Amino acid sequence: MKRTSATWNQEIDARRDALVALRREFHRHPELSFQERRTSEIIAERLHAAKLEVRTGIAGTGVVGILHGDRPGRTVAWRADIDALPLSEKLEAPFTSAAPGVMHACGHDGHAAIAITLFLLWLQSERPQSASDKAEAAIHSGLRNVRWPGRLEIVRQEPLTVIDVGHTPDGIRQALASLMAIHGADGWVLVTGVSSDKKADEIVGALAPAFDTIICTAAHHKGADPQVIAAAARRGNPAANVQVGATMADAVRLSQEMARAERRRLYVAGGLFLAVEYATVAKGGRAEDLKFF
Repeated sequence: MKRTSATWNQEIDARRDALVALRREFHRHPELSFQERRTSEIIAERLHAAKLEVRTGIAGTGVVGILHGDRPGRTVAWRADIDALPLSEKLEAPFTSAAPGVMHACGHDGHAAIAITLFLLWLQSERPQSASDKAEAAIHSGLRNVRWPGRLEIVRQEPLTVIDVGHTPDGIRQALASLMAIHGADGWVLVTGVSSDKKADEIVGALAPAFDTIICTAAHHKGADPQVIAAAARRGNPAANVQVGATMADAVRLSQEMARAERRRLYVAGGLFLAVEYATVAKGGRAEDLKFF
């Protein structure tokens, strides 16, 4: 049956979060021309998961996915560039380039993510009962397993504990959007705190509306008064259950106990010192022993 533009738009919208998350994964790990080994492996993995015929090593690092139709006629080809440029990125975001002197500055991260999404749409159109749902699940699984040190980093699996070191309102909003795209929006407890030289209302206000349970604390290094953070959280989300952990050790204990008892997940965000100290204490260390300066 012929697809209408409205139907295609709906199907694209349904994949929007996965597409954005995949594009940010490529952006985080850029590779120069003819060096795109990691990028090619991810593309090939996603196409294999969709049960497509896949050919790798094209011109060194190229990947071709082939979807065979069941009718005679012309072949349609869709090409996407995947290489990055030898430039340094200044953007602060969870998906900022982790490769010094290399960044996706002309959209090839988006090209690759769009091409994979387009294949899924074609596959669903040609084979409605095929493995496209498995392919999309593989995309999310692959993103969840990526280690981004300090940026949406998983520091514990049980309960799932994700930290982010972003400390500006824009960076925090982008990290939150990526968290929801990768892991889903439900079942979270927010652990938050802000450095004493930051504006609590701006940072906590960017986080609080997305969480129904919030634990406020203070980093040992430069942490603002947790009662000030709690007041900002209540202003940002009056309906939330806001609690206070006076020290980082208190916040770790309270949040971990709550997450286990209620089968919830933990997101630790609001400041660099907060995130690093939380991860340290959760692994058995002491915030007081960290040396930042």
